[in-house]
Amino acid sequence: MKRFLVLLSVLTFGNVQQISEAKESLVKEYAFQEYGGQFKLDRSLVNYVNEMTENIATVVDPNRSYSSIILNDMEPDAWILSDGTLGLTRGLLELLDEEKELAALVSQQLQLAKAFLSKEPALVSTKAVSLRRYKGGGYALGQANKTLNFIVGQEFSITEMIIADRWAQDAIAQIGYHPDAFVTLLEKLSKVPEGNGLVKRQPWSDERLHKVKENVARLENRMGPFSTKSSREKFTLRKVALAETNEAYTFAETGKGRVSWNAEKMFEKAMDVMPKKWGKEPYFNFLSAELLADRDRCEEALKELDEATSRHGASAYYYFLLKADCHLMLRNFEKAQAEYLRSNLLLPNSRATEALAELALLRDDHVSAKSHFIALMSSPGYLKKNAKDSFVRLDAFDNPGFYFPVFSKVRVHDKKFYAVLSNQAGFSIKGADLSIKITVNGQEFKKLVQTGPILKDSEAIIYPGWEFSETDKFANLDVKVLKIW
Repeated sequence: MKRFLVLLSVLTFGNVQQISEAKESLVKEYAFQEYGGQFKLDRSLVNYVNEMTENIATVVDPNRSYSSIILNDMEPDAWILSDGTLGLTRGLLELLDEEKELAALVSQQLQLAKAFLSKEPALVSTKAVSLRRYKGGGYALGQANKTLNFIVGQEFSITEMIIADRWAQDAIAQIGYHPDAFVTLLEKLSKVPEGNGLVKRQPWSDERLHKVKENVARLENRMGPFSTKSSREKFTLRKVALAETNEAYTFAETGKGRVSWNAEKMFEKAMDVMPKKWGKEPYFNFLSAELLADRDRCEEALKELDEATSRHGASAYYYFLLKADCHLMLRNFEKAQAEYLRSNLLLPNSRATEALAELALLRDDHVSAKSHFIALMSSPGYLKKNAKDSFVRLDAFDNPGFYFPVFSKVRVHDKKFYAVLSNQAGFSIKGADLSIKITVNGQEFKKLVQTGPILKDSEAIIYPGWEFSETDKFANLDVKVLKIW
């Protein structure tokens, strides 16, 4: 088991490295993919939100650089990366009606980011994070797992939220926005379903709403009356790309929760109502392909996926994961392997890695299979156990000495030489071939010995038939397990 323990220690060490050690470009890419990819329809909206983030950051946390990105996920959510990148989903922005609400949201998220990033550096959690974007299941692996753990680990208590609300409210008041924006913002966030990721990490309560209302009165007394001029019309123009594509995205999201025949209509409707000036949305093709694959119509699914991935920027891991699954169902093993590899390059995941291990076994490529099983050992539960068992079963045949240690000596009472072979591999074997060498009084003795079946966690005693006297001098004892079968 020594070989397995060494490998496991390497894996464990890799899993507890600080997230800051990874290339930030990879960290961002993993996060962006799991939250729908970057919103690119309207660069002016992206720049507008980013400029607001940078301006508010000069008040909230002037000692750290921040930027923001809009993500295509329809679920309201927000988080921070270690480099100061604030992720805001389109689902969250669509809740807002005025610029001051956006300022309140950004200020609040920056206050939370400041608190989270200022904590004592802690080891990144190694718990498995299930993939959100692929309903075929699976978990993020390696650095992707650490990145997503960094996001889902941004959990705050009600007390922390109240403190962040207070300081964020003060910050926007300093810039000139009316602090009552926090009242309408929290009222809108209160309507987000409880199972939502943002609500889980940033819990809402009536107490929070009560506190921000109190703070509005305090700020008005201290700083004088604020402008009540509405920015709704101006803000609506800023959000035109979101507004005009919202119907299409809503149909797509609705379809994800419907039964097969109804889902197909929803996805078709999403494609139909998508305004031509904003171009076609590859994700809608992916959803249609997913539905087709569920119906075992893989060739049609592959056409949808080819159309999706042919468009610029459509390079999410789940597109190629579904492609690979379809090729596997069609028994196109080489194509499946290529797509699984591509999916893993975009975001290392257990679904692709497990499939790659199985494909390697089909080719009798034990080296590749073992490397994939090692990667899978960072998965949770049954995947981790299965990967460990599969790795050991392969490696034990390639390196039997690590899993079948031998203890040998000369018996005291009758001077007979014997060896004890211990099975620590975790599975039974039919037998083993051993080579035994020893030098006695300057003469070398050699023998090849074959055992019978050895059950797991048991021992086999081997007698090569040598007998020695009390005066014999022994040297250079060497017992090796050559082969198991």
